[in-house]
Amino acid sequence: MPKTVKSNSHEDQLRLYSVTLPWHPRDPEYGTYESTAWATGPDEAKALVAQEMAEKSYSGCETDAERKAWAEDLVFNTSSQSYVAPVTDQLQASLQELMAGPEGNLDSQAKEDYEAILRLLSKHVKL
Repeated sequence: MPKTVKSNSHEDQLRLYSVTLPWHPRDPEYGTYESTAWATGPDEAKALVAQEMAEKSYSGCETDAERKAWAEDLVFNTSSQSYVAPVTDQLQASLQELMAGPEGNLDSQAKEDYEAILRLLSKHVKL
């Protein structure tokens, strides 16, 4: 499970985002990095995860200035290669697909159960 990073922003405005970034902005052979971040928006989530990546020993960065430059390069040069989405959106879509089964049909009981699960979740998280 990826580590979750948190913004310093006001907590009631935060959403949990799933973020996938390439390790190198111009060479896909380096692979990707996945994590989650509590942030006020997708751009902030992406920046938080890029900073987390820069702090890893295998980023090659030794100084704070190098880490900052590396993270900024990653954020500004990977828009087409990155993925950022609220976890709640992914959760709802995945849950619906799971309950619909391989045929993709959500029968009336499954639909009712799906809606009940969403109601229960909405008591604890903003959907």
